[in-house]
Amino acid sequence: MRSRLVPAALLSSALLLSGCGTGLHATTYTKERAPRDFANASLADLEVRNLGIAAPSEGDTLTAGQTAVLTGSVVNRGDKDDTLVGIESTAAGASSLYLDGKAVSEVTVPAGGDASTWSALLTGLRNDVRVGSYVEVTLVFRSAGRLEGVKVPVRNQPEQDPYKSAE
Repeated sequence: MRSRLVPAALLSSALLLSGCGTGLHATTYTKERAPRDFANASLADLEVRNLGIAAPSEGDTLTAGQTAVLTGSVVNRGDKDDTLVGIESTAAGASSLYLDGKAVSEVTVPAGGDASTWSALLTGLRNDVRVGSYVEVTLVFRSAGRLEGVKVPVRNQPEQDPYKSAE
């Protein structure tokens, strides 16, 4: 009799525990969009990695007319330098490149290296863009050409640690 009770108890506890983590506070419901949600892309010897659009400063939506900040990295596996000369997107009225916080017309991607700390501003968003959604962009390189249809996730704000005191 006891040999039948142990498997029955295990089965019933497994069924009860399988319901844990569901509902509005489940981890999968509140999952933060992170750079790992970007499907890395390649063009010639270039690898585009970790692209993402910064979360809105407040709420969960960048509204039409606002500016979105795109960041990421480009790695050059080749033996010749290339240059990122632009970012295009139908989601915005204009875009501009920045390197180490300064507006630039291009960003060098050195052979065997990466493009440093670049970003792009997508100004004049044409529609509202929510956290967790994607914005389609095209990266334009001088030598490698155009990497079109790149879907970039809009990231979520990192949650504040309630146990960490403000300094």
